[in-house]
Amino acid sequence: MFTFFERPVGIIYGHPEQYNPLFEKLLTRGIPYEIINPADHLYDPAQYEVPYSLVFNDMSSPPYLAHNALGIAQTVEYVKHVEKVSGVHNSSQVVNGSRVTEIISTRSRQLALFASLGIPFPKTRIVSSIDQLLAASNELRFPIIIKSNGISDPAVTMRFESANELVNALVKDELHLQNDKSWLVQEYIRPKGNHINRVEILNGRVLYAVKIYHAGDEPERWPIEVKASVFAPSLEILNTLERIAHAALIDTGSIEYVTDRKTNQVYFYAIRPHTSSRSIHIEGIDFNPLDHLSQYLEQRLQKIREIALTI
Repeated sequence: MFTFFERPVGIIYGHPEQYNPLFEKLLTRGIPYEIINPADHLYDPAQYEVPYSLVFNDMSSPPYLAHNALGIAQTVEYVKHVEKVSGVHNSSQVVNGSRVTEIISTRSRQLALFASLGIPFPKTRIVSSIDQLLAASNELRFPIIIKSNGISDPAVTMRFESANELVNALVKDELHLQNDKSWLVQEYIRPKGNHINRVEILNGRVLYAVKIYHAGDEPERWPIEVKASVFAPSLEILNTLERIAHAALIDTGSIEYVTDRKTNQVYFYAIRPHTSSRSIHIEGIDFNPLDHLSQYLEQRLQKIREIALTI
């Protein structure tokens, strides 16, 4: 049995290990870690201590796996368990606690958070059956997109330019929506400058922001980033981003927003797990975001150890 000071950092992470260069950064700092695959995991709800010095909830179980939804559900429950065992809700022993985990897990919860803060997001309806699609679309302006409410669902986002196009798809049974899931019907925002904005959050504050450009003007159908360049958001946007991070209790993650090319209105639409582990070439960035993340985890670990010494 490890003593507390010998316990590794537990990282909830669902991709292959070699995909994340963060692990190499941790080893360089002498921080042992253990990967917790949320889709292939067990824990004892009666255990009175956690076998990790720190739990980092990366919540990056890959969406292309069929069992990803189970992994997300397990992540939520295990993080709550760790918080309970630690004795304090959202304690220092968990990076990305249960509140942000639950918010990130479904798109409707993310939009509800934006609404509670008075932050604009694309006009949306949530439906639980295919029969409600037409009723929802009648309340929206075309073009619209339809996508699953759960971030773990690999279903393709569908875009419709007109009501006739949607009706034809329904008549021909081309939607293939599953009635055991809820769906978002949302007005499509054509992005100004042909890019979306992704902002990385660390310790509840903005670390950096990038414009992600794509080959076409259909961001919901883009499978891969084409080019990313760093930029500085306005003070107003920075304040909004940090309000979101504070309300969601984001330790590390990313927030995405887009500017409507017709109206110049800014719309926030997604909160995601941290993205700096991915192999995105960013033009104009003069630091490695993973250095900052690994340093942050080391500082959190040191704080926990200092608390343990006083008990």
